[in-house]
Amino acid sequence: MIRYFLSLLFLIFCLPQRAFAEELRLAVLEFKSVGVNDSSLLFQLSDEARGGALDVFPASTSKFSVLTRENILDVLKREGKDESCLSEQCVITLGRNIGARFVLVGELTRIEMTYRLLLQVYDTQSNDLLGQKTVQNDSKFALIDGTRKQSAALIEKELGKYDEGRTGRRKLGGEKKTWSLEPTKKVILGVDERIEDGFLRVDGTQKCSSLPCSVYVEKGARQLSVGGEDCSSWEKTLSLTGSQKISPNLTCNYGYVSVVYEGGKLYIDDVLKRSVAKERTPTGSHKLRWESECFETVEKDFEVGDREAFSFEPTKTPKMKGIQTEAKYDTGEAIKAASVFLDGKKIGVTGETLNIPLCTDSVEVEYDAVRQSISLNRMENVYSIQFDKVRSSDLYEEVLIPSGSFMMGCSEGDSDCFSLSKPRHKVTLTRSFYMMKSEVTQKLYKHVMGRNPSSFKQRKILSWILQKGCGDDCPVENVSWLDAVTMANKLSKEEGLEQCYQFGLFNLVVIWKNKDCKGWRLPTEAEWEYAARGGESYKYAGSDNMDEVGWYRKNSGSKTHPVCAKKANGYGLCDMSGNVWEWVWDSYGGYKGSSVTDPVYVDKSSPGRIRRGGGWRYGARRSHVSYRLRYDASSRLNGLGFRFLRTGKK
Repeated sequence: MIRYFLSLLFLIFCLPQRAFAEELRLAVLEFKSVGVNDSSLLFQLSDEARGGALDVFPASTSKFSVLTRENILDVLKREGKDESCLSEQCVITLGRNIGARFVLVGELTRIEMTYRLLLQVYDTQSNDLLGQKTVQNDSKFALIDGTRKQSAALIEKELGKYDEGRTGRRKLGGEKKTWSLEPTKKVILGVDERIEDGFLRVDGTQKCSSLPCSVYVEKGARQLSVGGEDCSSWEKTLSLTGSQKISPNLTCNYGYVSVVYEGGKLYIDDVLKRSVAKERTPTGSHKLRWESECFETVEKDFEVGDREAFSFEPTKTPKMKGIQTEAKYDTGEAIKAASVFLDGKKIGVTGETLNIPLCTDSVEVEYDAVRQSISLNRMENVYSIQFDKVRSSDLYEEVLIPSGSFMMGCSEGDSDCFSLSKPRHKVTLTRSFYMMKSEVTQKLYKHVMGRNPSSFKQRKILSWILQKGCGDDCPVENVSWLDAVTMANKLSKEEGLEQCYQFGLFNLVVIWKNKDCKGWRLPTEAEWEYAARGGESYKYAGSDNMDEVGWYRKNSGSKTHPVCAKKANGYGLCDMSGNVWEWVWDSYGGYKGSSVTDPVYVDKSSPGRIRRGGGWRYGARRSHVSYRLRYDASSRLNGLGFRFLRTGKK
């Protein structure tokens, strides 16, 4: 015994080249799986791959030896390993140890209902992966059949060149009969029947708990039993001499019902169902009913056959109702025949009865190019909407400011200029823009925002006594920088323009989308100063005499005044110096002195923003077109307002 063992070790480890020089050996290792718990299927697939190898290299005409399972498992056992060792290096090592020049391995996976088998051929001498093929199918039987064919195709492609003549005899260890090729004692038994909880029993032992299935069984006479819950049964004794597939043709008294629906209530045979997705249902006639608050009831009679699938999706026909709409001005004056739209399509005009789906959330009413939405409910049938008699565009004038270059900062020879406005430097603006002729008035602000926060507004002390104040035509004040950018978006939306600002973090973070946005926005600091200078070289916006162009501490009487009561500058803009300060977009940043194009400065770490132009309570020096002052963006003062612009052509 010891002598035999030592001889075997010498054969395996010391003389692999000499011992196997006369023949080429191909080993088909046991296949492994990932996520597929079916050892019998892996067993069958491995054997079919060996069968494919023998189809390419027949026993009597090839110099290739295709090793059997018994050959391989015997050597693995001696090596202290099992057939689950299938890493690339392990495969190559095992192939060498069993004297196989080439090895074929397989890995089985399953994605949803599809089986996928990856076949690979390795060369144990060069450590190379020679090639691979994939077999996939929903059916186990088709997968098994395809494995034999694809294994043969892969082996022929990668290994056929080593035995092109197929004229040699296959030698299997010489006279010592080192390798055994005894036929297997098991056969494949398959059941071609579709029953989810079906069973196959062989000699009283259950082999499968779902059909179809395939298993290995011992050859010979076997007592077979096939059946399932709510199905007929089949019993028979068969003599198994080779692999076989049986088709019992059982009958079952159930099928499957699936109904796809959203909302409402579903009844089958007057029983309320929460959801129906492949629900097991007795064979025969059935009734279906789907009820919805928004859609007409759907009823259907249907039949369920033996293990057949019935699928249904109710056709949604909206329930309808009639509504009437009316449109008015904010003055109460009626508007006749305004257009009514549903989902962007005109369906009629105000004053008519319009039929719409019961569960419609809203319709739109359009008059004189202004479109507004009306929210609907299922209970009411009459709706009113109000249009502004006066539009926001009626409450301001705009002036086109051409693109160009200018010297920003302290004017030449201006001895009163503050250091924050130095050094003087060249700025080029590549885009023209439309700027409001005056600061935003109280009337415009109230029209867009629905309130007037100004300190200098008219108030009633008693019902018959009117307190004097500046009123609607005076600039709005007591507004923060955040108030200004919020109004800019609202005004743009009202006029159908692009909204230039995005808000985040509880509306405390504001992002300007891009410089080409065509909606209303605050001017940059450079745009403001360029417009204020008006193409001229004055200290103030339109003159070297502050009294001509603006309201300040000496002439304001400690209050604001109606806009455009003073001389305009060279571009036709009013009150760019004095009356109220004006917010601009930029944070404070020191001038560098070098030439710049379309400059914008925003310091995300600072809450401060720049205000320009001076105001009614300050001296004339603060109203210089170059003067700049930083202030917290959330601050509101009774001398601080703003004006908007919108980008023109570049």
